[in-house]
Amino acid sequence: MTGRAAPPGADPAGPAGRPELDALAGEFVLGSLGEDERREAEERLQSDPHFARLVADWRHRLAPLDEAVLPVAPPPDLLARIESEIDARVEASADVRIASRVAAPARSGQAATGGRLAPSPGLTDLDLMRRLRIWRAAALSALATSSALAASVAVLLWMPAAPTERPPVAAPGPVATGARYLAVVNRDGAQPAIVVSVDTQTGIVSLRDLGAEQPADRSLEVWYLAGDNSRPPLSLGVLADSAEVTHLPVRDADYGRQNAAIAITLEPKGGSPNGDPTGPVVYSGRLIPEPR
Repeated sequence: MTGRAAPPGADPAGPAGRPELDALAGEFVLGSLGEDERREAEERLQSDPHFARLVADWRHRLAPLDEAVLPVAPPPDLLARIESEIDARVEASADVRIASRVAAPARSGQAATGGRLAPSPGLTDLDLMRRLRIWRAAALSALATSSALAASVAVLLWMPAAPTERPPVAAPGPVATGARYLAVVNRDGAQPAIVVSVDTQTGIVSLRDLGAEQPADRSLEVWYLAGDNSRPPLSLGVLADSAEVTHLPVRDADYGRQNAAIAITLEPKGGSPNGDPTGPVVYSGRLIPEPR
């Protein structure tokens, strides 16, 4: 998915510019822009109040998706591997710096003593070890800082713009008539493949394809899961081939039920032959209420 900007000369608030600018704001919040596009968006955020409001709207709408991201424990040997890699890189860098610092006074000493190597008066073994420890500590500090800043959500939905000012996002509550729900479906916590938006008022389930893998001779079928096995999986339909967005009917399901989820299975072309899942679950994600 690539970033988008409003057409040249278009009024960002007008019909020609707003959809593209709103999509750009959404991709900026999701972190899916390229490096140059993100830099331009950051500059625009500082100079364009309308764009800043759109970014604030997207951050509010996507905030509940944090609840759908399950924590992933790092491998037990991750810290040891990071420290080992840092040590190796720091030592290699230190060797180069030490060699260059020692070589310069050595060359001048050779010149002053007729070609004989003279000791460096200001650089002892103890000094070198102290500097090496400082460089290692600095590298570890930089790593910790960059790790603390690394956090992202990957999902993009086309949703109508909402009012800029809203109360703080509340925890999911009871199911409301005409409620909307979101689900980010992925494979084992990997990068999101499909974003599902359920609108019980319009009766439409919208699925935006972010890069789901589908064999040419098979179909991806969408299922509603009650979360407590109170009913069998309910088929919502099949994803359209080569379409960025698929619209399916809501059908009779309680999308606000606790732990309700969306699952996608790999089925024969056209969908399951018997109304039940027959293939493996390739993507899944929990449903959460969309804030109003």
